[in-house]
Amino acid sequence: MAYKVEWTRLAHISLESNLEFINKRWSIAVVKKFLELLSDTIHIIQNNPFIFPSSVYFPAYKAAKIHNNVTMYYKVERKTSTIYIMLIWPNKMNPDKLKGILKNKE
Repeated sequence: MAYKVEWTRLAHISLESNLEFINKRWSIAVVKKFLELLSDTIHIIQNNPFIFPSSVYFPAYKAAKIHNNVTMYYKVERKTSTIYIMLIWPNKMNPDKLKGILKNKE
């Protein structure tokens, strides 16, 4: 059974920020490729939500690497068969900032 996916407000904001950065740095073609990778990753977790490892900092969250530079953090709710996408994170950013953001979401 496929899990349903819900995006948090923070996930939407962080996705938009990443897309803007990709578009400014590279091109709309690269944005489209990134969105394909994201869509593929979401499809994978819908069918097997526990395939990706738990976050090193917060084991309640799974960390799915979308690209070498970007990771999607998500939470799985078994009772409701729901995946909550929490954050799309550029891996080159300060990990302490990531810890602070995820800690506020727990």
